[in-house]
Amino acid sequence: MLSFNERDLLERTHLFGWVDAIVLNVREILDLRVDNKKSYTNWHEFFGWFNQWQLRGADLVVSDSLAEFVQAVQTKFIGYTCQRCQTPFTRNILDQTPKVRMSKSQQQVREIVTAPDEETARTLLNRMLEAME
Repeated sequence: MLSFNERDLLERTHLFGWVDAIVLNVREILDLRVDNKKSYTNWHEFFGWFNQWQLRGADLVVSDSLAEFVQAVQTKFIGYTCQRCQTPFTRNILDQTPKVRMSKSQQQVREIVTAPDEETARTLLNRMLEAME
């Protein structure tokens, strides 16, 4: 594991990093760690270590929007944009959806996450929320 964690990554451009997720068919795993909890301290330490590689080409971090994670990203990756992962976003909405609306809500959530821009996505989300009231 030590040789894996200390290998040279400066030779290549890495377009994005995926943290705290299971991903199939990945090209390369940059790091793997096990911590006892998702805390700001653990994420901050991890990203500090991660930054030593001086990765190039990325400016977006996708996560489940855990406040501690986002705070650590904003501290260690100045100028990066945080985007909420579609999976927990969808799960959060559908967990609050009455069973009688589940099918319609699943369709609406798909339309939201595939919207062509943020304004359209927000409009669709507001319509969905209004229909649920």
